[in-house]
Amino acid sequence: MTLPAAKPWAARATLRLAALMALAVTVLSMLAMGLQYRLVEARMMQAQRALLSADLDGFAALYDQRRVIALRQAIDYRATAATGEEMLVLLDREGRVLAGTRIAWPEGLAPSGEGFTVEPAEVFDDGGTRWLGVARQLPGGFPLLVARSLKPVDDTLAAMREMKRKGHPVLSICNVVGSTIAREADGGVYLHAGPEIGVASTKAYTSQCVVMALLALHFGRLHHLSYEAGLRIISDLEQLPEQVEKALAA
Repeated sequence: MTLPAAKPWAARATLRLAALMALAVTVLSMLAMGLQYRLVEARMMQAQRALLSADLDGFAALYDQRRVIALRQAIDYRATAATGEEMLVLLDREGRVLAGTRIAWPEGLAPSGEGFTVEPAEVFDDGGTRWLGVARQLPGGFPLLVARSLKPVDDTLAAMREMKRKGHPVLSICNVVGSTIAREADGGVYLHAGPEIGVASTKAYTSQCVVMALLALHFGRLHHLSYEAGLRIISDLEQLPEQVEKALAA
């Protein structure tokens, strides 16, 4: 006994329903991914605002003590160790640069408000890079700009977006438990290197290098790295503390 063939209109309706369901799932996934990136961006922007606030608090304390002279000396000192992730510019009353990490004030950016408050902070473009900055008019007519580069934010979001787009899991290597990237990644490794006083601490960097070496060892053993070669790498890593102590004592 043979079953009756399905009617053409029923088959077409089933295909249309399946296509609509697939489209709905795709749209919902894209919306969820977009929301996730917005949350990551908002949290990272909040972290940049916290850094701006800390800078402004420090400059306010210096200004209370020795006015513009102290600000000029502090910015000159910061300029000698500039990493490219901060922009500090102090002008005189005629608009000439007294001190700064840049030789000129960014075009199209005007001071808004007075004092050292972080709000309102403004996002602007300079040299193809987005910046989050605070431009203020200090007493006496001295414009001050304190800004943080948003390139780390943009690069991190772009990398996560590309990995997610290709369907790869995201692995984070973080020092701070519960940080933005750690929360949004699919998995991660905590460094536990201790609190960071500077923006880029040596202990966090060396801990990252060790973690990357261990990951390389793991992936190598999954493929063609021999057992003996793996033991040699572990032995070299175990000697790092003693080698660091010898280097510091030299």
